[in-house]
Amino acid sequence: LLSEMTRNGLKPRQTAVFTEAPQDLAGYIEFVCGERPHDDIVKIMDEEVVSLVPLNESDGSRWQPLQSRETAPLLDCVRRLPAEFNLLSGFEKAMRDLQRAKSMGGGNWSYGAVAV
Repeated sequence: LLSEMTRNGLKPRQTAVFTEAPQDLAGYIEFVCGERPHDDIVKIMDEEVVSLVPLNESDGSRWQPLQSRETAPLLDCVRRLPAEFNLLSGFEKAMRDLQRAKSMGGGNWSYGAVAV
């Protein structure tokens, strides 16, 4: 996967990997994270289809520094994953919990559980 990311000019820290993707993967990212990816989604076909989604980078302005710790680094730090990964994994966990509780009946959900 890392070689494919390098070959396609994708940053590993900003790239989500999907093995089971919905039909409209960009729409799913917009639904969960609030905006569609600006860059193209890369599909790799070896033994299985893998989709590499470059998540949009934030300029850091979305975080407000704490007045009590003005010198502390903002949450958009190169040593941490972007907030979008937390949104994607949290949504996936919530959908899996609903499946376990058998609350998914009726099929009125826009998206089910999508593994990240």
